[in-house]
Amino acid sequence: MSIRIGSSCVLSMNMICPECKVVETRHFLDVPTQWYEIATKCIAEKIFLIVTLCIDKNGKLEYIPSESQWRNFVEDSTVKLLSLGVNKNCCRIDLVNEPCKYISKEQYANLINIAYDQVKGRLPVGAGCDELIYGDMYQYISSHANFDVLVVHIQGACNNELNTSNLTNFALNLATSYKRSIDCNESNYFSVNTDSGYKGLLMNLKYAEKIGCKNFPIVFINLDKSAFAVNTDRWERLSFFVNGKLHSSYWNDFSKLIEAKCPIPNIIPLPIIEDENFMKLKDLKIGSKGNQVRFLQEILMIEYSFPNEYENPFDGKFGNLTDKQVRAYQTANNLKVDGYVGINTMTSLILDINKKPVEDRKFSTDYWFKKLQIYMAYE
Repeated sequence: MSIRIGSSCVLSMNMICPECKVVETRHFLDVPTQWYEIATKCIAEKIFLIVTLCIDKNGKLEYIPSESQWRNFVEDSTVKLLSLGVNKNCCRIDLVNEPCKYISKEQYANLINIAYDQVKGRLPVGAGCDELIYGDMYQYISSHANFDVLVVHIQGACNNELNTSNLTNFALNLATSYKRSIDCNESNYFSVNTDSGYKGLLMNLKYAEKIGCKNFPIVFINLDKSAFAVNTDRWERLSFFVNGKLHSSYWNDFSKLIEAKCPIPNIIPLPIIEDENFMKLKDLKIGSKGNQVRFLQEILMIEYSFPNEYENPFDGKFGNLTDKQVRAYQTANNLKVDGYVGINTMTSLILDINKKPVEDRKFSTDYWFKKLQIYMAYE
């Protein structure tokens, strides 16, 4: 079986090793990291990208975000990723690293549902992202939250063959019962500079493969100590490199394993859509629903800055506020002001981006057209 092996908890560009086939990086509400630069590099170099949206600050929870704060954070992250040209074959958004440290299972399920409502149809969404000893949390979100991928950490409690077998089988059964795929976004808590520790890492990998994980990011391949605001001495034993300096004699063997296990190609491209006749657009007005309405709401607010005061402004439902946006756009662009989005208004929305000064454009005409194609393919 093929599986992508790489690095998790990647907070700086220095932590992306050339051998990585998958990178898990973290985007925090209040802590700046190089997540966007990391994402840019991964997409350019065809490394599978996992972006975990986090609510803590330097390992501590300062506050639980409100629904609007969380929606805005999720939307901003999603839009920035889409601007890089990501798709479901090369990128996933995961929600809250190790949530059991910070919030209750009920609070976590609520954050998942808000985020999934925001992202669904654009990128896959993963949830769980914690040690498998928290079975109660995993069971609760499986039955009370909407998401695509049950995400596990194969580390810590997976410290011997029996525990790893039992815990990963529990996760697989849960994912199967709720008809979700399963994956890993963080693994290993063994000392990779010892023989027993390296064998432990390989044991974790074996069970990740056994339950069907497509990815196996470990902490860490290269630990950049300057990327963290906390003392990282205790993590050195996990790393094949520390600040770029080789720290384990097992790296040569493991790097060969990374290459041997890698799927070929590492990223399967989306099929090129040669026949665009599938994209049959509808005329939109109050009462319309679906992905085309969602596209309309996004381009009006993101590209043209016409506000929508709904708590969820991109809900795919053409109501009074969307009608107000449309009429404001039509007025500003000398179109017939009727709140009706037909061929003239839709053409203007997409092509008139080119009339804006380059510095005022959020995204290109090509970006919005491709996004509309994808949205309509899922209609």
